[in-house]
Amino acid sequence: MPEEDIVKPPFLPATEKEARINSLFQLAIGKPSYQPTEKQVDEILSQRGKVIDLVHKDKIRESSDKKYYFTVTFVCSLTVVVLVLFFAKQYLTQVLSLIIGASGGYGFGRSQR
Repeated sequence: MPEEDIVKPPFLPATEKEARINSLFQLAIGKPSYQPTEKQVDEILSQRGKVIDLVHKDKIRESSDKKYYFTVTFVCSLTVVVLVLFFAKQYLTQVLSLIIGASGGYGFGRSQR
């Protein structure tokens, strides 16, 4: 018996959970649950474009934040080194070791992810 001759009853899910499960099963066997219209496809693509723009803006902001934190840390470290040079030269090597160790050990020298 060909598949076109089989009469299938309409799908009426009792709950939203059943509808989702049915959609997942249909996707698993290769049958999409619905075909979007051209208007829906255009809307999906425009929303995807908006999401990509938001992600790009977020990455730019994150990059700016990292540059700001690096600059502030560098200026503070330089200030501490200059103060040690003027007031306590005997502690210069310990202060430099602390600054270099902190910058390598807390993420400036390696990636966070």
